[in-house]
Amino acid sequence: MNTITQLENTICHLELAELAHTTVSAHAVVQTIDPNTLAVVVFCGHNTQIIEDAIRSQHYNTKEITTTSDIITVTI
Repeated sequence: MNTITQLENTICHLELAELAHTTVSAHAVVQTIDPNTLAVVVFCGHNTQIIEDAIRSQHYNTKEITTTSDIITVTI
């Protein structure tokens, strides 16, 4: 399993305390874009900031985390 796949799996299972301790995968689809990039597409835009904050708080070895509307892009 490569790094981007591991990160995809980790983010999918990341628990969101602010959303009743559900996981990211209950609120978004996490998709590998290329060997260095993931997209987290949030189902309900009002949860985007909560999910982005949760990802940032994990201090993954990322180069960049950006958000546009309801899509969070994670680059390693």
